[in-house]
Amino acid sequence: MLRDVYKIYLLSWFVFLFFLWEELTLISIVTVLLVIIIKISKFKVNKLFPKLLGFLVFGFVFLKFGFKVNPEMGLNLLLAVVSLKLLEAQESRDWRMLALGSFLVWATGSLFVKTPLYFIMALTGCALAIMVLIKNLGEDVKISWKDLGVWTLKSLPLAVLLFFFLPRFSAGIWSPPAPKIEGQVGFSDEARPGDISELKLSGEHAFHAKIHPIPLRDELYWRGATLSGHDGWNWFSLPKDENWIEFKNSARLASPAWWQQEIIHKKASSRAFGLDWPLWWEKNAKQGESIGSKTLKLPPYENIRRYKVISSSSFVSAILKDELKTNLISGVKKKIPPYFIQQKPASLIEAKKFLEDYFKREGFIYSLSPGKIARLEDFFKIKKGWCTHFASSSALVLRYWGFPTRLVSGYQGGEFNSQGEFFLVSENDAHVWLESWENGSWMRIDPTSWIAPNRIELNSNEFYDLANSEQSFSSKMMPLWMRDTQRWIDHMNFKFLVWSEEFDREAQSNWAHKLKWDLSLFYSAGFLLVIISVLGFWFYEYLKTKKIKTNELIRNELWLSFIENLKQKKVKVEIDMGPEQVRAILIQSEETFKRQLQFIDLWVLYIYKKDDLIGFLKVYKRA
Repeated sequence: MLRDVYKIYLLSWFVFLFFLWEELTLISIVTVLLVIIIKISKFKVNKLFPKLLGFLVFGFVFLKFGFKVNPEMGLNLLLAVVSLKLLEAQESRDWRMLALGSFLVWATGSLFVKTPLYFIMALTGCALAIMVLIKNLGEDVKISWKDLGVWTLKSLPLAVLLFFFLPRFSAGIWSPPAPKIEGQVGFSDEARPGDISELKLSGEHAFHAKIHPIPLRDELYWRGATLSGHDGWNWFSLPKDENWIEFKNSARLASPAWWQQEIIHKKASSRAFGLDWPLWWEKNAKQGESIGSKTLKLPPYENIRRYKVISSSSFVSAILKDELKTNLISGVKKKIPPYFIQQKPASLIEAKKFLEDYFKREGFIYSLSPGKIARLEDFFKIKKGWCTHFASSSALVLRYWGFPTRLVSGYQGGEFNSQGEFFLVSENDAHVWLESWENGSWMRIDPTSWIAPNRIELNSNEFYDLANSEQSFSSKMMPLWMRDTQRWIDHMNFKFLVWSEEFDREAQSNWAHKLKWDLSLFYSAGFLLVIISVLGFWFYEYLKTKKIKTNELIRNELWLSFIENLKQKKVKVEIDMGPEQVRAILIQSEETFKRQLQFIDLWVLYIYKKDDLIGFLKVYKRA
């Protein structure tokens, strides 16, 4: 293995692909796999090949992400460049760059995957990079895995200091959000059923949420965006739908009856979600109050990843009166089937019943591939679609009947982990429903529940598995212990995620308060501790090195003195002989050298095996 040390890199990158599969583009994955194939087959490539392939990767990545730099773009470019470097690694400088590149790749991956297993694999990957570097430098450096482990343990105190004292940013490090993949299930700020003919499942995690008290299944509606504007089929937010709040100090306390949610997104988001009707959001111990039923959207230069939200299942109607003055009633008579034009429901309950009966009677079906449905009238002819189609058509009919109505985009459901008591919400849970106003309150109406009730009653993975009999069968055949093991792994991953995220700026401020310091003094003390630790470690290593050199001089003088003493006794020995050679000569000698043989035995035991000069001197003198 030491002869083909590049295989360690190939194995490391293969493991990396397994963890970061969802974040990588096809061109990056193909590049890494191509490098693996070339190195394993020992196929010789032209020197220009890595450079040419590198230019192609840059071109494809920029076509994919555009010219706005974001973490996903950086991860893909870095992985491709580092893997291509292996094809031309010859000199010691190349191997140094590869080691540094490997560190950066694993560190960048930690922005996307925060699990204990990835943390362990990242440390292992970095350790392997160091060993590959050592084996390829061509220098007389003898470093074992034990030495590497000792170095890691020695670095832990400094790592703890950096974790504890390194300043945290309240707003986080902003980066442009990655573009949403068109035609893939996931949350969207708009509801545009006329743009896409087919949706594909992604299964990517959206966020984790701990809720107290735990809601019922049909209460899991995560509000993300309110959509009051439409063009007769597609829906979008109006200025009055957005809540551009400022997080500031506040002392609002939650009622035990309200839902208290702790949410951690997988990726930073410009939207903050919450069950049903969020009352306020909390970030870094600062609160942002909800204004009526408006949804929270952050400015373009900000994002949010970890926050708390307090929600209620009811409204304060007085706050919402001004919202009904414009654009919540608009007629689309020419596009609505005659059946609806002829009806005049007296109440919202009656209107809801009319719609539900119509969709069921006419045989509408839930489908992720209904084809292109560019207009409302096309949907009533095709009679199939997903949640957005049913919500948009129902909302337009309700508006025609005179009921103020709007759409809501967010998530519905989530997979409950009974071991960790949290919900895992994925992009497959993305959903669109509607709300209609009557008698001083909004009523949530979800037409999808009429057509596909399992979509609401089951989590999205279970629901979509039912559409595929093969997956459903395999899911049913999965042993109970495997399901429990998966829940336990998810629980441990969630605990690790919370632990790694919860020590934020506010936590540092609390520690500073306990020490009766302000935050600036806390950071200054941390900076001094880090400097003192680094200098102290350097001084310790200097003294240790000096001691080692001193011990080497003493050992050399002792051995030289021992050899000279034997030469004076007419024993034919040389200074470059080892203990065993000298022992053999002494044993074959006619004279008795009991004292000298004892010296050699102690030398082998204490100097060769234990590297303990002090112990040797003590025992030899005592003897």
